[in-house]
Amino acid sequence: MIVGREQIIYFENLAKHQERIYPDAADYGVDVGGELFGIKIEARKNLVALMESFKVHVDKWGHTESSHGSTTTIFIPYEKDGGRYVGVELRISHAIDCVRKKEFLSVDLRRCSTMDDPWKN
Repeated sequence: MIVGREQIIYFENLAKHQERIYPDAADYGVDVGGELFGIKIEARKNLVALMESFKVHVDKWGHTESSHGSTTTIFIPYEKDGGRYVGVELRISHAIDCVRKKEFLSVDLRRCSTMDDPWKN
């Protein structure tokens, strides 16, 4: 069984519901403000479950009065092939736009491989 399988399925389903956030830009994501705040809580629980097992890279950006956010990248392996780990890279961006009063999550999953050990020690 793949560690993190349930979380990958959750984020794959969330990615299917992404929509264009602004009519004049290419930002896609799931609005998690207002009534959909529960999505943010559920996403955070799933993300924390992955962070307990795998190495995590977090970038914070745009700490201004108008907008800010962060991007979390986690590699979830599902097999080891000749010294390389093959799996899924999950990238989740959380953005808050204070001017337009929007908060959204963008989810990107892609298959990739790495030589680095993805497990926390």
